[in-house]
Amino acid sequence: MLCVKIFMYLQVLDFVTTIAGFRMGLVEGSPMIRWMTHFGPVFAVAASKIFAFGLGGVCYWLNNHKLLRRVNYWYAAVVSWNVVLLVSSSKLIWG
Repeated sequence: MLCVKIFMYLQVLDFVTTIAGFRMGLVEGSPMIRWMTHFGPVFAVAASKIFAFGLGGVCYWLNNHKLLRRVNYWYAAVVSWNVVLLVSSSKLIWG
């Protein structure tokens, strides 16, 4: 199913862009993930992705593709926001 593939790609993109943001000195917006960064940024983001994959799996198992599509819109917005922050941050660094 296409929405499942898109969900998985968006999770990977969120992971990569979030870690890149951490490396550029940006801060996590989610309070729960920000708290988990005390255990390490990669751990925090990986834990959130494991949780997301679990919820995505439940949606797929329950055949709730409509909800999965809605979640995809949310993660597409999150990834887009991450990219905007990365580009803005790189302009500040590189002039």
